[in-house]
Amino acid sequence: MLLSASTTAETLLADWESQAQPSHSPDYPTERARLLRHFTPLCAAFVHYEADVNIEEEDVRTVLRHATSLRVGTIGASGPGRAMWAAQQVAAVAQAHHLGPEPTGPATMALLTILSHPTAELEMDELTGITEYLQQNLGDQQLEVIFGHDVQADLPTEIWVGVLLSYCSRPLPPAPVPLLQPAPPEIDAATGRDFYFDAAARLFVQRRRAAGSLIQRRFGLGYNRTCRLLDKLAAADIITPDPFGSGWRLLVTDKAMLDGLLAQLG
Repeated sequence: MLLSASTTAETLLADWESQAQPSHSPDYPTERARLLRHFTPLCAAFVHYEADVNIEEEDVRTVLRHATSLRVGTIGASGPGRAMWAAQQVAAVAQAHHLGPEPTGPATMALLTILSHPTAELEMDELTGITEYLQQNLGDQQLEVIFGHDVQADLPTEIWVGVLLSYCSRPLPPAPVPLLQPAPPEIDAATGRDFYFDAAARLFVQRRRAAGSLIQRRFGLGYNRTCRLLDKLAAADIITPDPFGSGWRLLVTDKAMLDGLLAQLG
């Protein structure tokens, strides 16, 4: 696992360097090695573990795609006030582990991954507190955060937080024109189900796995909306919580089976 995470981190960083072309000062090799010491365990967390709203390598590449500079931080925490302490410390670590030109503005994107011990799982208010702290201190209210969470029995602390921040000193390419104007309602009046219910179920069957990140990326949904949609898919017996982790297991395995189930739902 460590070798794979190390290789993944090196590949992702080298690909970013090839695209961003950061200037190499005499201290650059040392700064790069220091950043990799945090980027590698972050890759181990979001590439190799199943997660509640799963994160994949493509999510990392999305954060890196337009970045001209990066910050990375990781930290473990336990005890009372663990979430706020972790947020403060991971922000400080990220500010000290930086590649590229010094950012002149807030972070444009962030990838946040949190691991928690099964005896001390992450609470929703803790997640909110960590996210808001990072937005206020390293980004702004427009900061786009891709989030993943997993429960790890061998975690030496109650929680572990890792963050990858990207900064862009040049104008971003124009955003694509939204296909739906205005945004669709959460509930489809024709079916009484979530507007993305059928499409999300078909996406899972097509990809042969269930993960919140798939529907987040495809439909541009936020974390809370994604969680509600996953719960509705579980209530319809299309997915079920993975008994061996905090992710999801697909119960409907082929298109014909899904078509029949959706027809029954009306």
